[in-house]
Amino acid sequence: MTARPVVTVLMAVYDPDPAQLREAAQSILGQTFSDFEFLIVDDGGGPATREALGALAGSDARVRLVRNEANLGLTRALNRGLAAAAGTYVARQDADDVSFPQRLARQVRAFEERPELVLLGANCLDLGADGSRRPWGAWSGPELEGLVFRRNPFPHSSVMFRRAEVLAAGGYDESYDTTQDFELWMRLAARGARLDMIPEPLLLRRVGGRSITARRKWRQCLNSLRARLAHPGAGLAVAWRESLRQFAVAALPPGLALWLRARRRRPR
Repeated sequence: MTARPVVTVLMAVYDPDPAQLREAAQSILGQTFSDFEFLIVDDGGGPATREALGALAGSDARVRLVRNEANLGLTRALNRGLAAAAGTYVARQDADDVSFPQRLARQVRAFEERPELVLLGANCLDLGADGSRRPWGAWSGPELEGLVFRRNPFPHSSVMFRRAEVLAAGGYDESYDTTQDFELWMRLAARGARLDMIPEPLLLRRVGGRSITARRKWRQCLNSLRARLAHPGAGLAVAWRESLRQFAVAALPPGLALWLRARRRRPR
């Protein structure tokens, strides 16, 4: 790693599952692209989390820890990580997801080839509680210009973005305790930022069990409505229609809801 790494991989954790944390961390430390720092914000976790993170930092010099003495919540923890990050680009990673080995290399190459690019997501495989794997889907840059105001096109832990551009936009909005990613993408698009997506899956994303998607779906629906109304790039009628559809899908049994979401996402 250079004195100023090209990438900061940003993870915020609060007492994650130890086995999933190890798997997520190893997926980053095993990347084919190596010029990065792995910045982990411990958001007020307990002794077991501190011990696990300390061991991780001791095993690889690229791991850097920031600790919050109290639990601030994901949004504030991410903003603290953004402020501390040293990389030109920031790649998000969650403690229950697994990045494929070529992920950082693919995303860095795209940014170096396209200096106008601000935010780059990637397709992923959603891993359900039953072990099923479903592709998230992917869209081209022109398609994303309208889609981003209707529904979230990017898995949060798949994205890489230019740190300076996101800081200039104000970072994550701390009034959102969920859906902070969707709101940020809309805000960047409203500022004219160029967005794009890699069509091949670069991540395995858990969507069952303890994931926020599984535990806080109603809060996500409410915050998504609020974000769409704050950034009505596709019009207020579309904002209400998409939000009502999201509430309706959330009310369905989990298996059927996942099937319907998969039907709305198509590979590029």
